Amino acid sequence: MSDVLKNANQIHQYLHTQGWRGSYNKIRADIDRGLLTPRRGGGFTTHSAESYARAHLTRTVDTNPAQDTPLFKAPDEEMQGVAERRALAHAKKLEVQELREKIKLQKDMGQLVETATVEAELAARAKAFRLGLESFALDASERVAAIFGGEEETARKLLAALDLDATLVPVVIDFSLSCTPRFRELWAEMIQDFLDPYASETWWTEEMQNAWELRKKTEQEASHD
Repeated sequence: MSDVLKNANQIHQYLHTQGWRGSYNKIRADIDRGLLTPRRGGGFTTHSAESYARAHLTRTVDTNPAQDTPLFKAPDEEMQGVAERRALAHAKKLEVQELREKIKLQKDMGQLVETATVEAELAARAKAFRLGLESFALDASERVAAIFGGEEETARKLLAALDLDATLVPVVIDFSLSCTPRFRELWAEMIQDFLDPYASETWWTEEMQNAWELRKKTEQEASHD
């Protein structure tokens, strides 16, 4: 791990290896709140990340010798613990229900769109984009050839530049137009390289990349249930 952490994801991974408990979302929110400030040159030092953790996070395991006493619960304390866990579980259930209702409301208002819907839209656009690029060579090949002698005016200019007889204009035009299939072949070879940076699962923002990875993880977990 570098002494400079580039983003919240790297900070989260680094602090986790150092024994700190804290979610990615909390760290991201605390950065936005100014609790963890970046370097002048960008990114965050491991020292500033550890200082932030000491002030705002807790250890996964408390290594303080004062906590070495074995954990023991009396029967009544165990019952109390069960009641507390039940109350906590009920509170979490209510929290999940509230979150679901909030998400549903946001969907109904058009503020949220499912990742699958976004992917389908991008796929439809990519198909239209590809068809447009593929038809370009067919539609434009003769116009391109016209620039290089495929029409009478440019053919005459080419012959004049080469100091050749103007009677050869038909020959120049025929030759230029005969090269159009090669132009179309060359264009077809270039389309795939041109489209690769826009392929599915190639995301340009960290937020979209995280959302996509979360979706795949959820689908994998669901398939194993």
